[in-house]
Amino acid sequence: MQNRRLFWVITNKCNLRCKNCYYNTGLEKRKPDKLNIAKAKKIIKQLPRLFDDIVLTGGEPLVFPSIMELIALLKQEKLRISLLTNGVLLNKNNCKKLVSLGVNSVSISLDSLFPSVNDLSRGKTKIVLRGINNLLLEKPKDMNITILQGFSRGNISSIKPLVNFCKRKKLLIWLNPIQTGPESKQNIEIRLESSSKEDQLTLKNEMTYWTKYQKKQSREKYLRSKKYIEYCLSLINGKKPRKITCPMGSNSFVLDVDGKVYPCFLRKDIVLGNIYDQKLSDILSNPEFKSILTGLKNAPCVQLGCVCFAS
Repeated sequence: MQNRRLFWVITNKCNLRCKNCYYNTGLEKRKPDKLNIAKAKKIIKQLPRLFDDIVLTGGEPLVFPSIMELIALLKQEKLRISLLTNGVLLNKNNCKKLVSLGVNSVSISLDSLFPSVNDLSRGKTKIVLRGINNLLLEKPKDMNITILQGFSRGNISSIKPLVNFCKRKKLLIWLNPIQTGPESKQNIEIRLESSSKEDQLTLKNEMTYWTKYQKKQSREKYLRSKKYIEYCLSLINGKKPRKITCPMGSNSFVLDVDGKVYPCFLRKDIVLGNIYDQKLSDILSNPEFKSILTGLKNAPCVQLGCVCFAS
């Protein structure tokens, strides 16, 4: 049975201003943070019956003042904890705490090993690389560390070097296509949808190199990543890929910083309810949304930024 997963946006505050962030590309608007540790405690008690895996995200989750207390409370409920971070705050002290608390997985966003590329989109490349090494020094055998490389027209040729880096460091790596809002003019030059045939060939070659590394991890990852290349190239060319099964809205949900529950990051037009007004179990079992959520399994809204590609 597939794990039941909750993506919990605990803050939309961040210590970076990434050019490709959904808050900066017209895909999402910031909302006032409403979460504090008192409210978090009430939410946590509702989670074990409904979810196995809690993904803490943001914004940057490590800027949340009570992040370590929050993780400790989640672990008391025997939940698997994944942390999505930009890596800037992975100092030695924080890494020791994350390991001692039993965090199961840490995913770190890094678009390129080269500061001349990564600093254009994210910034603080050297600090992030230092943070990765800090975590590796503390890492227990059962902790997964994954590099999440966002790729666009601007860093296609950075995929292979980053794969080689992960090989040397024995890290996992997953590629995320960067999606920009259609009204965003500042990132038009990096839009994958504007890729030339030459760009697409380069991308296919770089991603194929990545799949070979995936094959060393497992055959399942290898087959999934090969299909993933087809999906991405289809979407870049304006064609909807077929036979996709999406877990968002069935096995996975999003709890936003304002308490609203959505089936997916990219389907915030479907508000299932608000955890500050209702019990989470009541929100997820509401028969009003049954047919809508069932329809999402076949990925009718699939696009480049979909979480379902990585699930």
